[in-house]
Amino acid sequence: MENNVTEVLSPQKIRFGVQFLAVGAYLVYVSLSALKLYRFTKILPLSKTRAIAIGPVHLVGSLVSDYELTGPVSGKKGLLVITEIDVWKPGIGKGWTSVLYKGNWKDLYIQDESGAVEVDPKMFLVHLKPVFAYKSWSKNKITESGSLFLHKIGFKTHVNLLGVQFPKYYRVREYVVEKKESMEVFGYASLNPDTKRLVVSNTKNDHFILQEKGYNELPYRSLISLSLGSVLLGLGITVSVFSIGGIASPQALVLWFGVLIMILLISLKHYKII
Repeated sequence: MENNVTEVLSPQKIRFGVQFLAVGAYLVYVSLSALKLYRFTKILPLSKTRAIAIGPVHLVGSLVSDYELTGPVSGKKGLLVITEIDVWKPGIGKGWTSVLYKGNWKDLYIQDESGAVEVDPKMFLVHLKPVFAYKSWSKNKITESGSLFLHKIGFKTHVNLLGVQFPKYYRVREYVVEKKESMEVFGYASLNPDTKRLVVSNTKNDHFILQEKGYNELPYRSLISLSLGSVLLGLGITVSVFSIGGIASPQALVLWFGVLIMILLISLKHYKII
């Protein structure tokens, strides 16, 4: 009996298993961090602006302001302008890296039939269609105002390596929200110490979320990461018990798929995917 236990829990098996567990746990952690925002939008009930109190709020209405701004890249006018620049960085765990994510607005409110409340996020996440989108590797050209804006903020479109100029892979997107658009806001209502009025800003631990009314797109990339991470977590546990050579046995397959299904079901139910 002692020999069997020693064989099952041998350091070699556990070492291989820990490698799978570490990668799987990382993928699950990253995916669940993104799914947390999705869950927030699913469980928070809709409120009227006149009835909100301090705490998390979900509002639907039109963005209103007496001030109209112009997008520095697109040249389009609106009450809220968001300019985004990302650079592609090759390598594991890198990919698209944000260089600029800046929103411009002034005295902005969301209004429904009951009234209006000020919105003033410090961080935010938008689910909107960009009015302008440019990719450096595509055939389309960036606008003249866009080129001037990149120069103004000091963004270099090429990188110098040993005296040779190589183009960067980057993308520029701009979002402009007009008064007539019906929007959905998820945020945190708090009391402005200066005006003594409620203002909707960030949630305590998450972004302020702005999206078009009825937006319900599933975070597919996060679901793929969750699935892959669950597979690796199940594999790590199975290898720790049965070794790599024994994972094809019926007992190992039962354990593997059991762990996989359990992680997926618990995660998908908790984050309101199913």
